[in-house]
Amino acid sequence: MSPSKEGKRSLAILFLIIFIAIISATILDWAILPYSLPSYANLAIWWSIFIIVIVILIFHYRHALHPLRNRMKTSISWPLSAKVINGLCWAGPFVMISVFQSMYPYLVLLGIGAGNICTYDLLRKYSHVSNKEQLLVGIVSISFIPLALVVNYTIFQNSVEFAPLVSRLLIGIAYGVGGFYALLLDH
Repeated sequence: MSPSKEGKRSLAILFLIIFIAIISATILDWAILPYSLPSYANLAIWWSIFIIVIVILIFHYRHALHPLRNRMKTSISWPLSAKVINGLCWAGPFVMISVFQSMYPYLVLLGIGAGNICTYDLLRKYSHVSNKEQLLVGIVSISFIPLALVVNYTIFQNSVEFAPLVSRLLIGIAYGVGGFYALLLDH
């Protein structure tokens, strides 16, 4: 079953909010790189910009995002095994960062991809809703892993500073693709 027009629009708006927040925070982070701030300062600036943009846009579009609340409520009724699988798909790659720190940028892409694909499958199975834009975000995120590796190891020569920025830009682009797909192409 296709989600309602309002549900599709609200998910598109959410994905575009995430896209704008990630891209703007990453561009600002890229702009301050030459100032050689401590890594915790860069991270604090990135998260601050990300959160400010998210809060402003969610506040502005709060009425359009209302249908997402019902979608989240339906996932509460999923079986425990489905919730565990979904949690592992989202959190598993992020937990692996503590062990494979050098793979951080690629594990983040994997986590976003696997999480979105798993959520799409579980929503389709248990809630009978097919949000193709969520599947698209997952597929694009995972397919960006080789691109991130190539960019990091060829252009930036395994740069510790640039690899996370490239990964964040690619995640932002994946959410933008999903958001624009939902608004423009999937009727």
